[in-house]
Amino acid sequence: MNVKVNKLLMESPSIERLWAMPSASDESSPIGAAYLANRELGVRDFAPITNVYWGPSFSPSEVENALMETGAFGRYVVTRHDDVNAEVARLLSAGGIVARFRGRMEFGARALGNRSILAHPGNPDVIRIINEQVKNRDFWMPFAPSILTEWVDRYVASAVKTPSPHMMVGFESTALARIHLRTALHPYDLTMRPQMVTHEDAPDYHDLLTKFAALAGTGGVLNTSFNIHGKPIAMSPRDALTAFAESGLKVLALENFLLLKSSLGVT
Repeated sequence: MNVKVNKLLMESPSIERLWAMPSASDESSPIGAAYLANRELGVRDFAPITNVYWGPSFSPSEVENALMETGAFGRYVVTRHDDVNAEVARLLSAGGIVARFRGRMEFGARALGNRSILAHPGNPDVIRIINEQVKNRDFWMPFAPSILTEWVDRYVASAVKTPSPHMMVGFESTALARIHLRTALHPYDLTMRPQMVTHEDAPDYHDLLTKFAALAGTGGVLNTSFNIHGKPIAMSPRDALTAFAESGLKVLALENFLLLKSSLGVT
């Protein structure tokens, strides 16, 4: 999980190719056991893990029941959208901060867009606002960007550009990244631990980032986990609604529903 060490390994001339296990802790031990068992059975050709959206998802009826049971329709401005990604992209491009709950939950410790708080990475105020609203992070805990894989060459300056779909490796940033992604870079050395988003691995999240790029001219967003400081990442619709109610967050995209605490403003 140490992206600085992984960066040094990636850049080492003695390392031909680096792949870091997403969420490399006790929760990944069963995966290692399965790989070991296959190897002992004679399997030698392993493909790296790509998509880790392995968690639960929820039906439209389950989402609507959670909205009704928590009284959300009476507490918030609630609208349903056929293309909620377009609405979220519009809010983000206008400087809003949006909690996003959509599709299957990510495995492990990194939020990869489906249980995330998102913001425009060029807005200098978002770090303060997110910390005041929900995160309360220390200065040495930087946020991270989700970037479209089509924009990687524009943002990643490292000579070695190994795929980084799970925020497990650090990279040097380009001059453009230091403008476009400023609040999602490390404040001291301007490195980043990006999630490089491909259409193959995360088509819906890729669609959101593409729509945001078309509006904002920026190929990535600031991405941090959707949870109140010290609590687990929201897993279910009820978890999302509880975190929304107990935080200063103003906007929640819950599947195809958009919830606003006020019809005035979006931050």
